[in-house]
Amino acid sequence: MTQTEEKGKDLVTCSTELTSSIRLWSAKRRETVQTLRSLADELMEHYKNVHIAKVSGSSASIGGFILVATGFGLAAVSLGTSLILSAVGGAICAGGGATVAGSSIVQTKIFKTKLATAQEIIDDDRKAQEPVQELLNDLCREVSKESLGSLKNHLACNLSVALLVKKPGRCEQRCEFSWC
Repeated sequence: MTQTEEKGKDLVTCSTELTSSIRLWSAKRRETVQTLRSLADELMEHYKNVHIAKVSGSSASIGGFILVATGFGLAAVSLGTSLILSAVGGAICAGGGATVAGSSIVQTKIFKTKLATAQEIIDDDRKAQEPVQELLNDLCREVSKESLGSLKNHLACNLSVALLVKKPGRCEQRCEFSWC
């Protein structure tokens, strides 16, 4: 076996390993993207619910304040009877404030949990990408060992890998060289 044939086999091995590694990684990437999208949808749903709770709590607090102010304003005319209205308004204000505070606390907790989950998923994806990057680096080293006469083979092999990355699992176009 000549040195050129041996280099060609090294390139074939690197290229084949890279292709299979890219297929595995692309499946993991699709799963990662799908999971992150569902997490984003959940976060948006929670955000919407928290926003509704904050608006409702704020509205209740404003309504309660109006009752408090009205009760105190009529206290002199009603000989203190309207202070009951102020007490009810105060309770409503407190309930509205508690709703706003509670929804803010829940929002912080939910967002922290979901973002930690998303970071875990991204880290797993990054780890899954490492073998692909290593194989790509190996392929680049092998190609750089080749002579200028095999530049056409190198470009054709890169085209094949690029097509696979662009359309994983659908790469029908094959390189015209047997080793690529």
